[in-house]
Amino acid sequence: MSVLPWFEHDEAQKCAFFKSSQRIGNMSFALTALLQPDVVIMCNDGSSLLAHQIVLGQSQKLNAALRFASMRDEYHHDESTLSTIDSDAITLEVDLTYDICRQLLVHLYHGSTLEKLPTDPHECYLQILELILVADEYICTSLIHECIQRLLASFDMYDRCFCSYCQRCTEKHTNEKLKPDA
Repeated sequence: MSVLPWFEHDEAQKCAFFKSSQRIGNMSFALTALLQPDVVIMCNDGSSLLAHQIVLGQSQKLNAALRFASMRDEYHHDESTLSTIDSDAITLEVDLTYDICRQLLVHLYHGSTLEKLPTDPHECYLQILELILVADEYICTSLIHECIQRLLASFDMYDRCFCSYCQRCTEKHTNEKLKPDA
């Protein structure tokens, strides 16, 4: 994920997994670094994002759209009509803005959106609710769970990372604090 041009490295600083992977030379990202992005996602505002099919398959709607788009591109390839962006990449059109699509992709790659949420509670709630609607539309239950965790968390914890690695670190830290002294 860190090799994709739309990924903002500043956001990763709140994730313990990213911090630890930077110390070991980003070995955890070797797989996605070796694979070239094979999907071009066209957003409704005209912008585009690169991604990997294997990651997008976590969303049932995106997975179905990928199958349809690959059949369409295969048909057009047979007709000698090649994509203007990359002849090997599948072009996938989504009805999402760049920012929302990027948040969905970061979640699919990492398990947490890592997005800096608004400091105003009302705006923050609206953004989380919008992500829930997107997660519902794109059949991404893990994003729904993350959004619910963010809504249930105290407001000062909204900006923390909710990936499984950070969740385990938080649980371990909490359990150590709760252990009785022997």
